[in-house]
Amino acid sequence: MMNVAVWNVRGLNRRDHQVAVNDLVSEFMLHLVGLLEFRVNSLHETIFITVAYGATDVGTRCELWQVLGVLARHCVDDLWLVRGDFNAVLDLSEVCGMSGDIRLAMEEFNDYIVDTRLITLPMQGELFTWHNCSLDNKSLWKRLDQLLVNDRWLQRSPNIFYFDCGQRYIVIEEDSLALLEPVTSSKVKLALFDTAEDKSPGPDGFSS
Repeated sequence: MMNVAVWNVRGLNRRDHQVAVNDLVSEFMLHLVGLLEFRVNSLHETIFITVAYGATDVGTRCELWQVLGVLARHCVDDLWLVRGDFNAVLDLSEVCGMSGDIRLAMEEFNDYIVDTRLITLPMQGELFTWHNCSLDNKSLWKRLDQLLVNDRWLQRSPNIFYFDCGQRYIVIEEDSLALLEPVTSSKVKLALFDTAEDKSPGPDGFSS
């Protein structure tokens, strides 16, 4: 299921509106957001932003390289940014764990970068962006997400970088229900008598 929201925000220059949009995306785990009347001043520039996903199959992923190659020729004189999960790494340092033979996929990804003359941006935060969720010796970490820009974009913002927030942990239903339980006097008493003896004294001068 895809979560979509459309909001007549009536101005996005204000900091509180920007924070509200971020909170909205996080709270409802939105995949697509449409903003109306955001009243942001025009940059008077043409900007292209491409969001890409590379197939897990090497052969199918070639179609993505071809499409992005065509876009690169159209965006040569404009600002162009490509953000995506490419399901491929650029270097062996972007892999931790047993991953099999990834050389072909890695070579194709690097060839694509050279052909389109895109530039990989430095990432702050987590080193890897994907994990196979295995807890044994088969644990595998990879950096599959990249942010790429053309030279026009880099000329305009030479110090640009991006930040990976890492994995978001979701509260399971059992924990959620526990947080929503009504507070009773017996639970308050239990909490008070559960505190350590060296805690700060209460208003009456005594600890629990």
